[in-house]
Amino acid sequence: MTIYLLIPRSNMFPTMGQDFIKGLSFAFEQNNNEKPTFIIESIGNGTDEAIIQQVEKKLLEDAFDLALGFCGKELVNGLVQLFDAYQKPFIHTDLGANYCEYYNTSDHVVHLNLNLWQSCYNAGKFAVEKHGKRIALASSFYDGGYQLIHGFLNGILAAGGEIVYNYVSQFEYTNEEFTAFYDTLDQVKPDAVMFAFSYKEGAAILNHEKAKETNSKFPFYTNAIQVDKQTIGHSNCNLSNLFSVASWDETSENILQLKSMFETTTKKEFNIVTLLAFKAGELISNAITLDRNTSIVSQLQGKKIPLVTGNISLNDSHELISERVTLRQLISNNDSHEQKKIISFSNEAKNPYSQEELDIITGSGWKNPYICT
Repeated sequence: MTIYLLIPRSNMFPTMGQDFIKGLSFAFEQNNNEKPTFIIESIGNGTDEAIIQQVEKKLLEDAFDLALGFCGKELVNGLVQLFDAYQKPFIHTDLGANYCEYYNTSDHVVHLNLNLWQSCYNAGKFAVEKHGKRIALASSFYDGGYQLIHGFLNGILAAGGEIVYNYVSQFEYTNEEFTAFYDTLDQVKPDAVMFAFSYKEGAAILNHEKAKETNSKFPFYTNAIQVDKQTIGHSNCNLSNLFSVASWDETSENILQLKSMFETTTKKEFNIVTLLAFKAGELISNAITLDRNTSIVSQLQGKKIPLVTGNISLNDSHELISERVTLRQLISNNDSHEQKKIISFSNEAKNPYSQEELDIITGSGWKNPYICT
């Protein structure tokens, strides 16, 4: 099997390409499959329209059996149309911060990600049901350009909540002191606070001198990126009330065993890019047959597909959705951070919007794949 990989670069994940390839290769090894041949295409920020021409050239050469990788949201439609015309399978992957319902569908294209916006939906809904209706929303200028905030908002509204404070940080976070943000929280007194931040900015807002005191009064909720090692590793926060929802449970026996085996075998750290790549390799190994007479969608539709992260299934937008999500609490001790599982529950954001509803939702502001610059 020959797999054509579209790999972007990333400041947040500087070894993203290497991590993705190692995670993908490890999945084939663990599933006792012969390691595929990889054709690797470096796509920069994933926004250049030349990517479509590069892919079409490989399609014309019949150079691969299946394509897998990232691309900016404005290129997805073009690639979907391309793979539909050539009737070859393409697994579009990213971290999952944008609605896939914006994209054209094809029987030859599926979307595999970490279900970030769905996790935000579930976090918002859970927070209202657990703590109360009055919710504050906070996002960085960058992260607010994706649809994580919309996920939070719709989960909050679905549970009967309301937004009592909406904060967006400055474009250049180094000019932002965050003092006014924390002072306003003290005045507004929300029942919970939703965060959409990442990387160094995500660490900076949690490192603020008032963060610990404020967090002792109001629980903070975020997505898996802000409490990932690539973000929280820049933080020395010791917050006692910081929660996140993710589409996987990193304390599960399956993932702990995978992490241990991967790190022992490869001598590399297991991270969320590796996890995403491993999911892709598992999917290809166990659920997809390279048969030109049977499309990738028809092979996956209507099935529960078991992966290391749990069962996933295909929704109407051909996005692969986790059946369950996990609420975690970050346990910190200076520079040591661990996730403590609180509860797993059904993912209530599998396919919550009709096409009519999606048509009136504002599209995300950034062209590049999420957290890939």
